Amino acid sequence: LNNTGAVLQQQGKTKLAIGYHRRALAIQPNYADALVALGTALQHQGNLEAAKDCLDRAVALAPSSPTAHYNRALIYLY
Repeated sequence: LNNTGAVLQQQGKTKLAIGYHRRALAIQPNYADALVALGTALQHQGNLEAAKDCLDRAVALAPSSPTAHYNRALIYLY
């Protein structure tokens, strides 16, 4: 589900991607990669507060993930 969301995000179908990332997280709530993907999609949608929440959680779950830290840092550029 998360991979499908990533493909949809690459195709510019952010709304659909968000749904797939959320479904992946419903199955596996502590899936850091899905949290990063959801946070990034929410960021592209302009929902920065929700994106920050997802990315903060991803960093907490995977503190050694450079992707989680990088995407969380990008929020502060908006």
